[in-house]
Amino acid sequence: MPIDVNALINTTVSEKLDDQFEATPAGEYIATIGDRSPIDSWFRTVNMSDGRQMPQCNIPFIINDPEVAKALGRREATTRLTLWLDTVADTGRLDTGHGKNVGLGALRKALGQENDTSWNFNKLVGAGPIKVLTEVQESKQGAKFSNVVRVGRIGDKLAK
Repeated sequence: MPIDVNALINTTVSEKLDDQFEATPAGEYIATIGDRSPIDSWFRTVNMSDGRQMPQCNIPFIINDPEVAKALGRREATTRLTLWLDTVADTGRLDTGHGKNVGLGALRKALGQENDTSWNFNKLVGAGPIKVLTEVQESKQGAKFSNVVRVGRIGDKLAK
């Protein structure tokens, strides 16, 4: 459906609008990684208080339960997985050493991608479904959002 900009600009709105986003409730869900946003929008650099810069990846998930979306009044219920990425200082590439990028390793395992020798982040787009455990968190500005805290294969029981 094309956007009618004039209708958006000129329509009078007399009703109050929500001013807070309702987050997907905490829980265990079956979810699929989103496939609509450009993958480079998942990444950002966070300036740490000690002056370091840390790469972060926020992977969007769609909850595969239409009842959750309906309860929220949305077409889809969403959550995200936030990964702090360990990189090699000289190259900026993922550090694959012992104890590095454990969250990403758990995600790849849940998706059955852990043995893929030609793996890259593009293989995550639209991947799944997997089981996710979410919790509602609060940003520094007070906004609530749903964040994935554990991932696993569909038959797994995810304990926090």
